Amino acid sequence: MARLADLKKGQWDQFDRVLNETDLTAEEVRRLIEFPEALRPMLETMRAQPAIRCIQGLFTPAEEQIEIVRRWNDECRWGIPEKDFRRAATCIPEWPKEKLATLVLVPYLEELPALPADVRTFLELWKRVREANGDLYRSWDGKAIDNEELELLDKSSKHLLGLRWEVISLHGDLFKPPSEIRSPELSPHAGILAAAALHPRWIRYMDGTKIPEVWIPGYKVVEPMSVYHPTVPRLGRIRGQHRGVEISAHYEKTDALNWAVPKFLKLVKV
Repeated sequence: MARLADLKKGQWDQFDRVLNETDLTAEEVRRLIEFPEALRPMLETMRAQPAIRCIQGLFTPAEEQIEIVRRWNDECRWGIPEKDFRRAATCIPEWPKEKLATLVLVPYLEELPALPADVRTFLELWKRVREANGDLYRSWDGKAIDNEELELLDKSSKHLLGLRWEVISLHGDLFKPPSEIRSPELSPHAGILAAAALHPRWIRYMDGTKIPEVWIPGYKVVEPMSVYHPTVPRLGRIRGQHRGVEISAHYEKTDALNWAVPKFLKLVKV
């Protein structure tokens, strides 16, 4: 961890301005110098704040993700073995240095009667996304998500019960439609939903510029009326007075300047 002495002068100047904008008084600073033990509870409170605790101020640390997914598994009775969670804690990949790249622990579920594993995983993670990002949400432009409409980009791929660490660039490619750059090897699917559920601050701060909204390029939506016009899910933030999240489907050749096409940077099977 970097020491205070590693801060550059410009950063000290910025910190000084931040302090001056608070109501901290000179007398209080003198008391802190005299009684430095008073700083400890202040630091503990500060470090518990999401903006400080989260990576890049947006992403939940890996150890916390393990506990969150373990809780989902227990509450929803997904059946992922406890040994998988213990193993996940021993093989955490290095956090990516790229801006808006994140580490995500992704649960993959088994199929149920009349419910394929990929669709079940999608639906369960979408519920977790809604819970983490507020009650206001929309899906499929207001329609219910139909089990027969959703497919993996790679239809030959099958979800197996378990966990996987995925390192994903959420900035990905801008200025290009998904049809030009997505592929089964590079395009995340369930990992984007897991990221939205595990990293709600990422969703909260989506603004379409510094933090773009995203396609989910590893899925495709096949509707009876659009068989010749494949569509791709997109995940974004509902703006306005209420906080929320929406998922919609759009033509895969749509060129949207403020939508990113995420891509895998690394995969680690637990």
